[in-house]
Amino acid sequence: MRSRSQPPPKFFLDRGLGVYSIAEALIQEGIEIQTLRERYGEVEGQKIKDEKWIREATLDGYILLHKDKRVRRRPNEKRALIESESRSFALSSGNLSGAEATARYLRNWPRILRAIRRRPAPFFYVVLEHGIELRRLDRNSLGLALLLSRTERMRKAATKTGTSRRFFHTPSLRSGR
Repeated sequence: MRSRSQPPPKFFLDRGLGVYSIAEALIQEGIEIQTLRERYGEVEGQKIKDEKWIREATLDGYILLHKDKRVRRRPNEKRALIESESRSFALSSGNLSGAEATARYLRNWPRILRAIRRRPAPFFYVVLEHGIELRRLDRNSLGLALLLSRTERMRKAATKTGTSRRFFHTPSLRSGR
């Protein structure tokens, strides 16, 4: 009788991890991976926006491994994580050496696999020295964060072009203003 088990997960490493020994170590463990550099090439891989590769890799069925946990806080990347229903794991510190990053991922590999099996997407975990922690991808704040980033871009554009403030006014969201 044939098992209904799912195929083994495949992982996508961002530009910060793809250059480290983490890729080699995962391959040696028999884990299917793809790096940003492999997918897009050296030059394009350095220029591609995070939200683009997040969406594309997720839609191709990859689980994302990040060096930068702050990706979940940036409005455009956060939107891509949520809308593409990504499954992501990021190191708790971006300052780890390649050997430390590799050890941290491999030490927590059973926990990572368990989280993938048990938690529906989208999710974002931070990989700690001895464990993983689920972090919120707050859908409710997504609209406000995008509005604020769009408003900030409009302010900068208005400042560059010399547009008068009286033609571009957004009420402050800070208290007391």
